[in-house]
Amino acid sequence: MNETLEILKQILTTLGLSAIGVGAVTWLAKEWASGFLSRGVERFKQQLVSEREIEIEKTRAALQQVATEHRVQFASLYAKREERVMLLYDAMVKLNGLLRMTVRPDAAVVGDERVKHIDDAQKALQAFGNKRLKSQLFFNHSLRDVLISLEATAQEIIADV
Repeated sequence: MNETLEILKQILTTLGLSAIGVGAVTWLAKEWASGFLSRGVERFKQQLVSEREIEIEKTRAALQQVATEHRVQFASLYAKREERVMLLYDAMVKLNGLLRMTVRPDAAVVGDERVKHIDDAQKALQAFGNKRLKSQLFFNHSLRDVLISLEATAQEIIADV
């Protein structure tokens, strides 16, 4: 019986030491895995932050490029608008001068010279109308209406002469 107790004691000691060993190995494995995973999580966080910063910079650069393109396009648009205004103004001044010559009250212009002035006024009116049509995209509705009214008035003046 002593021998059985001794064997039982040895079995229990072995089981106890094995349990302690397994617990220690389990604890070490858990600590190692936890450390490994936390380092992995930190690396992943840093990678995400880095990728986000890169994307932010790419987006910022794209927005700056679009803003620059926008400024260039609108600068070109304003330059075209200015050019159209000048051309239309010149045509209007020429038309006004020719209309004044055709409807002068002093009747100094007669015959072929009068017919030439009327023809010149009609050509100037046609040139003004063409420039107005080409320029109307650059003007607001009220200015377009004024220019159309001006053209109609000039047509009436020429028709009455």
